[in-house]
Amino acid sequence: MSQTRQREAILEVLRESGRPLTRAEILLKGRELVDRLGSATVDRAIREMTSKFYIIGVEFPGQPRRYELPAECEHPHFICRECELVYDLPVRMQLPKIKAPEGFDIRGGEVIYSGICSSCRSDSNARTGSACSSASKTDAQSTSFYFTPTNPLSVSTRSTIQYPQNFD
Repeated sequence: MSQTRQREAILEVLRESGRPLTRAEILLKGRELVDRLGSATVDRAIREMTSKFYIIGVEFPGQPRRYELPAECEHPHFICRECELVYDLPVRMQLPKIKAPEGFDIRGGEVIYSGICSSCRSDSNARTGSACSSASKTDAQSTSFYFTPTNPLSVSTRSTIQYPQNFD
């Protein structure tokens, strides 16, 4: 696969973002680097770079497919419930070993946390004029980013982490 200005722009956009991006985000930010970056070019480059593992496609329930650079290790993601942006969490982790049901072939897993990102939380506080309006719930969630045996979380097989109703 030849390295073109367009592919370099896509890789640069992903490096600079520090988080998984949708195709539309890649196209929009890529056009800031290459004026005439075309939609078909981005689609073709994403397809080719994904097949060669230069970039990784990640999918989350209810979200468009996103792309990120390969990481050194497995890591969880955070989805903001307000703006729906996805962020990498800087936590080294290993997925638990599970016994698959008969006939199943597990090829990966994903741990997903959700809550409100700092930007949306700041926007919310600015609108309400209070730093305490949503602090109790988001503070409780933000302290639970580390998966430990004592953490009161339940993990489903498709790896969405559900907070119990009485988590407050």
